[in-house]
Amino acid sequence: ELEGFVDGSHVCPPRYFTNSGPNGTTINTPNLEYQIWKKQDHILLSWLLSSLSEGVLGTVIDCYTSCEVWTSLTNQFGARTRARILHLRTQIQTTKKGSLNIHDYYSRMKSMLNQLRAVGNNMSDDDFVMCVLAGLGPEYDSIVTNINSMPESPSLSEVYGMLPVSYTHLTLPTILLV
Repeated sequence: ELEGFVDGSHVCPPRYFTNSGPNGTTINTPNLEYQIWKKQDHILLSWLLSSLSEGVLGTVIDCYTSCEVWTSLTNQFGARTRARILHLRTQIQTTKKGSLNIHDYYSRMKSMLNQLRAVGNNMSDDDFVMCVLAGLGPEYDSIVTNINSMPESPSLSEVYGMLPVSYTHLTLPTILLV
């Protein structure tokens, strides 16, 4: 129940209640809710600061609440993460096998998928398989058709297993003899 502290939805209550006293004086009474909020936020702030590396810690050292730390971190790294996600998705969607062998092509694609998932974006296996198949050359059309016509979506390892390792060495007569 601490998310409200970092996202700002659990707002800090006023430090004092101001009441009118006798003869028009003002009496400030400490607000117990403020003290509880401050203690909880301080615990969360300490936890956040202790979980940061020294390099990142230096960028939030002037923050006084967990919300300030969270906002600062979001501003520093949120845009980079979004840009990284867009870059990786674009790479996955546009990478072509070209002169790479199947192993190198698939390894490159799988590495990009793993990087994408590491930054918190989950491309589905089906979408990934579509990108892998789209990047193959026309010599793989029959295999792509077979994979796409399967009644159920194959796993990533099944798709990899269906791709011939050295397709470029097969010639038409060899295919007919097999």
